[in-house]
Amino acid sequence: MCIALTTIGANAQNIDKGTIYLSLGNAYPTSQQGLFHHSNGLTMGNEWVTGITHDGDDDDNNGNFFLGEDEKINMSKFNLAGQFGFFPVNGLLTGIGLEYGSYSYSDYDEYDADNDGRDDEISQKNQVSSLAISPFVKYYIKLGSNALVFSSSYTVGRINAVYEYEYDYTSNPTISEDEVAEPIFISRIDLGAGMAFFLTENISLEPSLNFAMNSYTQEQEIYNGWNWEQDPSIPVYEDKDVRTTTNAVYLRLIASMYF
Repeated sequence: MCIALTTIGANAQNIDKGTIYLSLGNAYPTSQQGLFHHSNGLTMGNEWVTGITHDGDDDDNNGNFFLGEDEKINMSKFNLAGQFGFFPVNGLLTGIGLEYGSYSYSDYDEYDADNDGRDDEISQKNQVSSLAISPFVKYYIKLGSNALVFSSSYTVGRINAVYEYEYDYTSNPTISEDEVAEPIFISRIDLGAGMAFFLTENISLEPSLNFAMNSYTQEQEIYNGWNWEQDPSIPVYEDKDVRTTTNAVYLRLIASMYF
């Protein structure tokens, strides 16, 4: 951004009819509802948690630390979006975008879970990935050597999640569980406005402020009463699509090339 601001007015735009457009930048910062934790903007790397406090305290009411000496928490994340487009007329860009994100969380701890006086090994691992496509339209209004940009897009995709648990007891058999969650289907409408700062005729940085309307749909087992006709002690569940909607305002920064 600092480089872009120092070059305002130094270059002309290449946003005329027939220009090819390519960009890389941050994917939509999927919320906790979408099972992405600590994923906001263009991110890549690992996080090792070394301490946890809650309301200023590092232990609970029983004096147990929220993060014990034997507990290890690791989080890694990657989040990236790309767009490819074409100017059919001067200043009007149409194209398609691709978004990918991944998040993994692992937790290992040693404590006496079965109360036999010896520590047990408890571990879990969550892996989440997201893939979506986004047809989009952008309109550029020349402003000196740069341009105002107004954009809209519609995104469809899905989120997949796998959960693994292992309880290695010293006095009981080891328990291992693997669970594949029902996929979450995403749909999103984005509206945005920002600036394209042209570093050269063919390269720009585009910060923007965006408004998103999101929908997350997942098949879940929903409680539906008791089986009074056959066995009233058995609850009845039915598979049902559960839909959650959210609205969000977020910042976005992309680097674009024009050919």
